[in-house]
Amino acid sequence: MQDYIYREYVFKEDFPLISMTEQHPTREKDVYHFHNCLEICYCESRRKFFQAEGREFSLNCGDACIIPPYNTHASFLPECPEQPPLYRYLFFDAETLLAPFYPNGLPEQLCWYKYDSSPILLCANRDQEDLLLLRQSIRRLREKSGGSQEAVRGLMQALLVRLSRARTNALPGMERLAHHAESIWPAVEAIKANPDQDFTMEQLAERCRVSTAQFASRFQVAMGNTPQQYLRFYRVRRACELLLKSESSILEISLAVGFQSSSSFYYNFRKMLGTSPEQWRNNNRVLAKGDALHTLYDSNREED
Repeated sequence: MQDYIYREYVFKEDFPLISMTEQHPTREKDVYHFHNCLEICYCESRRKFFQAEGREFSLNCGDACIIPPYNTHASFLPECPEQPPLYRYLFFDAETLLAPFYPNGLPEQLCWYKYDSSPILLCANRDQEDLLLLRQSIRRLREKSGGSQEAVRGLMQALLVRLSRARTNALPGMERLAHHAESIWPAVEAIKANPDQDFTMEQLAERCRVSTAQFASRFQVAMGNTPQQYLRFYRVRRACELLLKSESSILEISLAVGFQSSSSFYYNFRKMLGTSPEQWRNNNRVLAKGDALHTLYDSNREED
């Protein structure tokens, strides 16, 4: 039976990001592990292989990969190099890191990593702009000069927005989000607090103290979809969290998040994620790793 390690990263409240450097020659495969935060690995020299949730891919010099929380993965080198390889790692809590930009919470469009655990591969010959943002972040972290943390927040925000656009192709209104987000946020908060409730447009508009027509228009601009579409989206996302972290049945989860029938739940889940709830749970399961060893990584372990 495969052993797993759960690596819990404990972050500083004011700057929830840990940078690490790996530089050692070995062919031994890393133990399969998963952790509670986003991970970015940048390959500065040599080549490295990853195995993540049944998928294998390689990082060449200048490539990077982004691994969502709770994705089971391991890495290894194809050969023992004469010179030590060099890899840079960033581990971070995106919601807390970007809170200064989004005091009302990270926009749902930037939270793709919460319901899709597939890794993202950035290739040096294809994703130059994304990789430039990443390299600048690594450089500023190593400099540790005045303003470095603020600069890194801005760079990571830009990177996450670009990744979200590439990932979902659903951010045409991101530049306009700030203009209307504040006015419709009471409705968003109501949906997030009670996804099982069937809100009417009038009820949501009343919470925001605007007319139904104004609310519908502002919500569409800010969130990129209608309130009803957003409610279905949030229900599916909440269902993904329960599929990962609970032993509840599919029917129990569908009712808990507000779908009135399993057929409606299956339809919306497959429409958004392209697979069934059972298959998604099997591919992304956290509790299947419930016997994992536990390792605590504290911010004090941060390296140069």
